[in-house]
Amino acid sequence: MKTSFRISLITSLLIGLSSHSVFAAEAPTPVEQFATLLSESADWPAFTKLPALSTENKKTEKLENGKGLVLKSKLKLPGFKQKLRLRIGEETNRPSKFSIILDDTGVPLATFLKQQLPSVKYRVIADKCENMYERGSPTVFLELTLPTGKKLFLQDLDYSFASAHGDFSEHSLDFSRTRPAQEIENEECKRVKS
Repeated sequence: MKTSFRISLITSLLIGLSSHSVFAAEAPTPVEQFATLLSESADWPAFTKLPALSTENKKTEKLENGKGLVLKSKLKLPGFKQKLRLRIGEETNRPSKFSIILDDTGVPLATFLKQQLPSVKYRVIADKCENMYERGSPTVFLELTLPTGKKLFLQDLDYSFASAHGDFSEHSLDFSRTRPAQEIENEECKRVKS
């Protein structure tokens, strides 16, 4: 019951944001800058040069499969108090996705979207996922429409981990250029009709 209520609340908030979203004329936020680069199939250097990336502890590592890189850095977001990490996987020098990892899993998705993507319109394409493994919160899939008319897709989920140092969680926002059809199927989510 608690999970169903949370899903309905998230969906209601997002539908409200979508119906009232207006393309803003203000300067784009750092997250909007990354989203725009992703939608334009920008190359790897374009992402790494954005001024919003903190130079402190900034590092690039190879992916486990050796077929790309991951950039790890804190993302400086004006007006947003949470610490974030940014990861971008390199594929043929043109990233097809990036993830923003929030250290605090209690940050409401609707609040983050309103603050960090004010010029983007949203539409829930799948929710009420049955296969959540051991995560404490359900997955929600969104379709994002940028001011340019190009579309991205966002998967919002919480991961729960158990380790020798204790249990911990992280909130992941995964952006991609391609519709996450396989992920929606794997999570056994209910598709939302247009």
